[in-house]
Amino acid sequence: MSKRGIIQPEPARVCELCGAIEECRPYGPNNEQICYDCGQKNLEVTQQKMAEYLGFNTGEPLILRLDEEKEESN
Repeated sequence: MSKRGIIQPEPARVCELCGAIEECRPYGPNNEQICYDCGQKNLEVTQQKMAEYLGFNTGEPLILRLDEEKEESN
């Protein structure tokens, strides 16, 4: 991962859970570097680890929006 609070593309590396060569993040159950597919297997743990890593560990689920969708006001 780049720096805390900065999410940007990372070079491919070996996923410490499945062995795939992919972009990985330190969101595994024991802070392993994991690929997207492994991160999707247990979203609750992944979101918790992501919140801890980014310094947003408030005990609430971390909800991320990856799209630019905006509500229209009337």
